[in-house]
Amino acid sequence: MDIVLTIDEPTAERAAEAARAMNKSLDQVLRETVEQLAGGGSADRDCAEMARLTAETTGRIGDWTFDRDELHARR
Repeated sequence: MDIVLTIDEPTAERAAEAARAMNKSLDQVLRETVEQLAGGGSADRDCAEMARLTAETTGRIGDWTFDRDELHARR
């Protein structure tokens, strides 16, 4: 089904920029949002997105780096 959406140009440009920051097209973001609203989310898609995000992370939060040994050290 094709849906026509009318929004002002500045809003469309900001939304497209936000979609690009997520490495997605605006069309893809809108489609995923409508699917979520309709309850038709895909577990496979969600798992693939989680895997992508996990692969991209450096494990850093500011200057802090995850250290398993430090985490499990008994005090």
